[in-house]
Amino acid sequence: MITTTDTRNGHSFDRQALALLFQHRLVTSEQLRELLGPFNGPTWANRRLAGLHSKGLADYVTQPVFGGGRPRTWFLTDVGREVAGEFKELKGLSSRPPKLDADRALLNCDHTLDVLRAHVEFVRDARRRGDEYGPRDWVPEVYHRLSEARRDALMPDAVMRYTATTDEGRVHLRAFIELDRCTEVSEQLTSKLTAYARFYELTPIPLRLRGTTEAQGAPPAWQDSYRLFPRLLFILTNGSETTMRNRIEDLQLAADDNARVVHLLRNVPAGAATLRDIEEQGPSAPVWSPLADAERPRCGWADL
Repeated sequence: MITTTDTRNGHSFDRQALALLFQHRLVTSEQLRELLGPFNGPTWANRRLAGLHSKGLADYVTQPVFGGGRPRTWFLTDVGREVAGEFKELKGLSSRPPKLDADRALLNCDHTLDVLRAHVEFVRDARRRGDEYGPRDWVPEVYHRLSEARRDALMPDAVMRYTATTDEGRVHLRAFIELDRCTEVSEQLTSKLTAYARFYELTPIPLRLRGTTEAQGAPPAWQDSYRLFPRLLFILTNGSETTMRNRIEDLQLAADDNARVVHLLRNVPAGAATLRDIEEQGPSAPVWSPLADAERPRCGWADL
């Protein structure tokens, strides 16, 4: 399903741009135009963004890029955060955007924009396929508690909500997204599989029911938010091809080493791909390496 913005309605664009910045934190001009377009050209959308800047609702930073140019990366000002925070469609977000200034935006932009690069590719792919997936169907940093300690939590880089149109009808697909920039040791990456396994098994039992037969039928915590446990998609970038392939292999080895993870992946599709392959071939192309079976050929994300 193609979602477009009526270029005659500047107020609609402004509201959608503020909502996107609130939800996604940092967005380049090109990404905003891609997510809210298509437009006949960049001029009109750029004028609307400049208007948000002049009103004190949004600000931007620039970074030089190879080949010349200084593209703008946008974020909300304190006033913009307050205004967008009142939008009804944003009330359900579990994680509000942090306060940003130019220095903080530059420190955070690499990972945040790489996560959004992946989102843009899923939007483009959905438009080509006629599927239902829009700019706000990629929700960053959704909080999932793993124990009674609030800081013991699972927070994926994003949760994706995708509806595919098939010969059998509409199919709702959900995915947890983890983006790895190859800046941490491989063990930190693979440990995320254990965290997802913990969340898959987590079944809180009220104190009054502990030790009773009624407690044995308690549903797992994830069913409060999801009909089916979302698939796991690991996306790698910022490393050499060898480094990224090695890290995918490490994920596959970790998937076979831990009994809890083995149990998770018997029931939950999981795969890993490089952002380069996703951008060059599309997320539905056979670019995803299944984690539960290293011998299985690469496939599209929905076929894991």
